[in-house]
Amino acid sequence: MSAADSADLVVVGGGIAGTMAVLTAAARGLDVAWIADAVTAADQSAHWHGHLHRGRLYDPVRESELIEELGQNVAFWWSNEVVRFHTELETVALGWDERWADGFRRRMRLLGSAASRPSYLTPSVAFVRTDEAVLDGPAFLAAAGTVARSVATAVDGRCTAIRPASRGRWTAEARGRDGSTVETTAGAVVLATGTAMPQLLPRDAPLSASPDVRLSRMLVLRGALPPAAAIIPSRAAGGLFFASREVPGPSGERVWLVSDGYSSPGSTSPGALTDGWWVCSVLERLAEFIDPGLLTGLEVGGYLAPKSRLLSSPTQVPAHGYAVDGDRSLVALLPAKWSTAPTTAAHALAALIPDPVPAAARAAEVAELLSAAPLLPAPAFAETWQSVTRFEPAAALREPGLPALRRASALLADPSAPPAALPVRAVA
Repeated sequence: MSAADSADLVVVGGGIAGTMAVLTAAARGLDVAWIADAVTAADQSAHWHGHLHRGRLYDPVRESELIEELGQNVAFWWSNEVVRFHTELETVALGWDERWADGFRRRMRLLGSAASRPSYLTPSVAFVRTDEAVLDGPAFLAAAGTVARSVATAVDGRCTAIRPASRGRWTAEARGRDGSTVETTAGAVVLATGTAMPQLLPRDAPLSASPDVRLSRMLVLRGALPPAAAIIPSRAAGGLFFASREVPGPSGERVWLVSDGYSSPGSTSPGALTDGWWVCSVLERLAEFIDPGLLTGLEVGGYLAPKSRLLSSPTQVPAHGYAVDGDRSLVALLPAKWSTAPTTAAHALAALIPDPVPAAARAAEVAELLSAAPLLPAPAFAETWQSVTRFEPAAALREPGLPALRRASALLADPSAPPAALPVRAVA
């Protein structure tokens, strides 16, 4: 066993949450030790659907706190250092009638209503065009990780334990890729390990909110699809959203990643019929908004996507993106959305170590750190949809009855399978 030098802060986790925590701490001048697996695209970090959400695609009546947090992140995601990871797509919000569209424009303070109708929409639905963008997630996370490694002491390995040390410090134990064990001590800990967090949380470090693991699902439509991104916030649609990706190779095909607001408790599926019902239900709801001709001839795949969040006690409602222990020396960091990660990390660190600089300004400093980040021609990992190996014809899944449900359920891949390490251009 070897011991790493002590640090001001140890960050555990190599996804978007951990990476943003490292960069935020470095911007504050802290000495950071970073424990991260070599491949960092897992759980939420591997399941982005693309929208940057400049506060435009959520109803502020229901998600006012998220709107405020998204607003703080505008300076980060639309900075000169980050926009090079953007891809502009036709991005719209959809609803059932023009009254809905007018109300949406008013609530979101969107000006103007003249916009050409995207060809993939049915004539019967109302739509509002927004100024969103899609993020090239693998390229961004790879570049941000490169910068984080240059400003922190990185330990390539998997954290196996976190325990209290003497004089109010913490020890984080990690197993390296060569099998060796490394211990790092620090005065504070940021635990950003997503669905692995419940197993790593020390029992004697009660948090202000409890971690909760849930299972979402993602549908993958493959075929002659246009580059597009949309969110359908109407209740009848169940929060459907989708974003397109290019399929590597000469086929000229494209995929749409489609999901909704449904999730089930735990990290394993409650059963094949539940999964099959979800696939068929999404296809039926999507057909209400998308031109049926476009959906003809497509192939359908899918995968299970473990997610993690924090629940406040005793009400068990979703908490902010972090929870802190009673001594304010350990924070659990779970940014539920990529788009809120920069300021969520700044807020979480300020809960451990007071910071007079506003979180939005701190996020702008982190963006400046990225200015020297190299753009890798082939990111070290791919999005989860690329590991999907089985597809079914869409028409076969829209037939009524148990056979369609069983065929649909078989499409959802094992959630424990790691993302495929394939080169990819993530967006059109």
